[in-house]
Amino acid sequence: MGNLVGACRHTNEKVSTIDDIGRENGIRALKQIFNWDLISNTKKFKIDLLHVNRRGGCDVEEGKWKGSYRDQDPSNFNKYTLPYPTANFPARKEKYFNKYFDWVTDTGNLKTYHHPDYEYNSLLRFNFDFTEFFFVDYEVYKKKISDLCRWSPDTIFKVDNNGNKTPEDWMCWELKDVHFYTLVDGIWIKNTTFEDPKFYEEFVQNYTKKRENFLNKKK
Repeated sequence: MGNLVGACRHTNEKVSTIDDIGRENGIRALKQIFNWDLISNTKKFKIDLLHVNRRGGCDVEEGKWKGSYRDQDPSNFNKYTLPYPTANFPARKEKYFNKYFDWVTDTGNLKTYHHPDYEYNSLLRFNFDFTEFFFVDYEVYKKKISDLCRWSPDTIFKVDNNGNKTPEDWMCWELKDVHFYTLVDGIWIKNTTFEDPKFYEEFVQNYTKKRENFLNKKK
């Protein structure tokens, strides 16, 4: 798979795979929202959290956006590589939604992951101060798998054992297709903003206008 190197976008902060704080916040948030009992997985390179009383688990990402995801600079969604604003997870996490998932090691060998509990897995990505996250479960993944898009940031790379760099791919969902939750006075509330058709249409129109301006300047 390769080690990750680089910096988080718009910062000098080096990318890190240490996610203890994210795991702790994820356990608390999912207990409050879904009454799930989760524990941190002690095995390296496996899904971050494991359900105690059911199958599967949840993998946690610590994002670097501040405040509300919808209030970011529009270029941050996918650097205008896609025609609509997106929420993104590293493509290496896709294995958690597949019973069998093939990948190539740094030495060029084909390996297969086996995830018998793939239908019970989920992904969660927090903002900078753990006051908002977006959430993708298997049902969301399954519905959008046919048109799931990809993009690659230019600040984070995978490096193999020979020092070769390759961009890290990310899975992208249109914002209206993932679930957002916001922390309000210590309580996690589902944010239904993007479920309002009028609001979302205007939001995408604004994104499209700024994307067109950006692309025209590049010509």
